[in-house]
Amino acid sequence: MADNAPTAPETPDVTSYSDPLYDRMEVIARGIGKRWYLIVIIAILCSVAVLQLKARSENTPIAAGAHALRQARSEGIEALTALAGNEAVLSEWRARAALEAANLALGTGDLDSARSQLSVAKAQAEASALREVELTVLASQAAVAEQAEEFDVASSLYLEVADKTATGMLGLNLAATLGAGRCDLALAAASADAAEQTELRRSAYERFRFAGERSVEGAEQLVNYARFKRYELERAYPELADDDNAAVVDEAPIE
Repeated sequence: MADNAPTAPETPDVTSYSDPLYDRMEVIARGIGKRWYLIVIIAILCSVAVLQLKARSENTPIAAGAHALRQARSEGIEALTALAGNEAVLSEWRARAALEAANLALGTGDLDSARSQLSVAKAQAEASALREVELTVLASQAAVAEQAEEFDVASSLYLEVADKTATGMLGLNLAATLGAGRCDLALAAASADAAEQTELRRSAYERFRFAGERSVEGAEQLVNYARFKRYELERAYPELADDDNAAVVDEAPIE
């Protein structure tokens, strides 16, 4: 079974920077790097809580599904798997149950189970015809592929999510953009071609720069992570920052 996606150094209380701001950002980045898949999961589940809160006071199949999911979540992966297979429950909630079961499996490194549950989630999401559910399944598929070190596949899925959430679900869009940047770096590390390495690092740098300049409510840690990754690349490859500054000069209006 493949190891988790590449992570930042393990020591949480010793950093490599003298600047207190970047010391703190590095600690945050290390924590995110160790549990990257959790960041994607959090972004995925944000929309669920709103729908469930709304459904609590309603005596409808939606409310019943929300209640069943809350109950299954408290009981664990087996209950979630059972709910996902319950034909009496609306497809939306079956998809969400399978999605949460997949994410629990992903958290333990059981990629086969995660993929199996995501297949169920995908089918039920399509049946529900709810765009946000389909996109959350796609994001989870990207996270599984990244953890399996299938970086080309993961990158393609992350970019599809980022493209489809450009005008909504901004937390998920941010996580997908960062995921694509992480994949760029992993692919650069695996490449033997110097020109390809440079191109992939530059692509990652641009993704981190874009993400770090955004303001997404509730996703401040992701924004700080993006800023740190950009700074980390600038330190390791100063030419990236030089190219960036040169582009700004070239685009400046002529007086």
